[in-house]
Amino acid sequence: MKRNNCARYLLLFGSKESPRAVLFDEEERLLAEMIDEDGFLVDSLLREGRAVRPPSRLVAAVSQALRACAKQVRRSGAGAAPGADLHLRCFALG
Repeated sequence: MKRNNCARYLLLFGSKESPRAVLFDEEERLLAEMIDEDGFLVDSLLREGRAVRPPSRLVAAVSQALRACAKQVRRSGAGAAPGADLHLRCFALG
């Protein structure tokens, strides 16, 4: 039996201190954005996953959110260079 809702990729993006976390399935479709107040769920996934280069479709899927993060950083005056503290990391799960 094939499961249709298994997360295959975890993407972390935005600031390094407080990244946004999103899950994608094996067909690179967005499953959910994770709201993880204490970081326990994301940390658990990171221990089980392995860092990989993000597939281009996943980068495209979060590009609008990355631009919004960059705007927020510029408005707040944080970081010496535009986008200096923005990060995108991808982890393969399972």
